[in-house]
Amino acid sequence: MDVLALDRLLDRRCIDQVLQGVAGLAPAAGLSLAVQDPAGRTLAGAEIGTSQVAARCEIVVGSKLAGWAVAADPAPSGADCAAPAAASLVARTLGSLARGEAEMAALAAELLSRYEEITLLYDLSEVLGSALDEGALCAVAVERCLRAIPASSGTISLLDADGRLEPVAARGAPGAKDVWAGTEGVAAQVTATGNEALMHEGEGWAGPDGASHAGAPALLSVPVVPSVKAGGGSPAIGALTLVGRRSGERFSAGDARLASSVAFQLGVAVENSRLMNNLRAAELVQHEIDIAASIQRGLLPGAPPDVPGIALAGLCVPAARVGGDYYDFLIDGSGRVSLIIADVAGHSIGSALMMAMARAVLRREMSAGKSPAQVLGATNDAMLDDLTTAGLFITAFCARYDGATGELSFASGGHNRPLLRPAGGAGITNLDADGMPIGVMGGVFYEEVRVSMSPGDLVLLYTDGVVEARDATGEQFGDARLSQLVADIGGGGPGALVDGTYAAVQRHLAGTVPQDDLTALALQVRAA
Repeated sequence: MDVLALDRLLDRRCIDQVLQGVAGLAPAAGLSLAVQDPAGRTLAGAEIGTSQVAARCEIVVGSKLAGWAVAADPAPSGADCAAPAAASLVARTLGSLARGEAEMAALAAELLSRYEEITLLYDLSEVLGSALDEGALCAVAVERCLRAIPASSGTISLLDADGRLEPVAARGAPGAKDVWAGTEGVAAQVTATGNEALMHEGEGWAGPDGASHAGAPALLSVPVVPSVKAGGGSPAIGALTLVGRRSGERFSAGDARLASSVAFQLGVAVENSRLMNNLRAAELVQHEIDIAASIQRGLLPGAPPDVPGIALAGLCVPAARVGGDYYDFLIDGSGRVSLIIADVAGHSIGSALMMAMARAVLRREMSAGKSPAQVLGATNDAMLDDLTTAGLFITAFCARYDGATGELSFASGGHNRPLLRPAGGAGITNLDADGMPIGVMGGVFYEEVRVSMSPGDLVLLYTDGVVEARDATGEQFGDARLSQLVADIGGGGPGALVDGTYAAVQRHLAGTVPQDDLTALALQVRAA
């Protein structure tokens, strides 16, 4: 690709203003932006090393490479990363400004006699660059275009989000609306093909259905195109259409060039407006997710309660900003401690919302002094309709330890079977009880089982994010590794086991992004 010097078309102040404007759209993202010449030398903005580049977009003027828009994001997060959109916005804006400058120079050399038209384009560029609303942009463009190109009426139609061509702004007399408006009109064909249409008065026009529009007034319609890519044009996003001239007058090739320049500047402005709105929407969504994550963290217990005769520890790490895992401790008036661990299918906002609802129900039922089986049964009845409507379900394990009897009673709602480690570390067993996940069907029977625990005995509750964690080859962490881990480090107490489980899973993942939330909860009977 041929190259040209961007700094010969735009001064440093203009480039700096564009960088500052785009950086100001997403202050929470912490982006660093720079503009480089075709050889990679920095013209404006931050010095960004090769290893720091998160996005790099060509700045194209016509078919020539004028430079690069570079963005560095110190903490990119997958689809939430703002660097690509910011770099694209800088490249598009500078490319359009530079192309406008280049076109102005060419027009000035070619059409010195058309001073008013050149002034119009400069004025329009400034006005369009300061507005964001699409309706306002189109209204200004059509009004200024009619000033320079005498016509009875003008309209601008744009494709909406659903791909429908809709009139956005119109000025002047109604004109031959049946010729240029709607999905069957000239504007639609110009938008679809990207080619201008110029017809003289009385020429007539055959529509897509073959119907002839004889005796139609003079008409000029040009595509609204957001940018021009090297090697070919970009798809049109609409059309600028002028209808009607004085009797005997025609739209000229010069009128078409001027209208195309206006349409191009409008296309860039509309595209930038949409990019800015998308950036702001992404920032708003990220902000709302951050709030949801903060609220969800607040629903988890802080430090474990200090209960005589036992030690407790818990940990919950969502795979995304929000997750569907939950654990809790609750102590009743008799000093018995209830434990709950649960996992909503998925780890989306919907899963997090459903888990927040489940937490309220589970805590209510446990606080009422119900047995583990009764807690799960009542929660299933209370949440069945909501879970069915959402297409979700919850696996859960509820247990209650009574220090007076040394007995652990428990019930399972289709959850992973906890591991019981005897004081000596040998003979790891599973705690198993019959019961279906919450939200699958009504009237479920939950079996309640009791086991006696001795000083030093430890039980580990966990979600499937532990055993189903996969490394780069697809191998799961697995039940066997977890059982061995409990045997090896469970003697160090609940805190050491919970932390050790998380560390072991991270080693197994070896940098692979986890696909599910990871939650672990442990209880150990203290030695007398």
